[in-house]
Amino acid sequence: HAVMSHLGIIPRPQVWKFDPIRYLESKNIVDASSFSAGVQTALHNRLQEMKVTGRLKVVDLGAGLLSMFDVALHLPGSHKGLDYFALETEQDLVEANCEMLQDRGFSPVKESGVDGMFRFES
Repeated sequence: HAVMSHLGIIPRPQVWKFDPIRYLESKNIVDASSFSAGVQTALHNRLQEMKVTGRLKVVDLGAGLLSMFDVALHLPGSHKGLDYFALETEQDLVEANCEMLQDRGFSPVKESGVDGMFRFES
């Protein structure tokens, strides 16, 4: 929503009038159905060519509700371990993500020295 208001597609209100969690839940359904099979195949092929030997590292900028998390879990090399860095500025979304990860069996581990950063382990 911030990008759309910046581009002038929607007005820039002082307070957003929609629930960002409900919005992103709906958006994630549409996004998941529109993933390009060709792009996914190219990504898988490229990662296999790279022959990742250690843990696979993925950075998700503007992570929303972690729509790319399941994609990352199934990337070549993720079976050796996955470091998934989700960067999100909306506190409500961060809290929803922490709850979702815990519900899926991941345990939060507080990262020392960094406010608000948690690592989740399975």
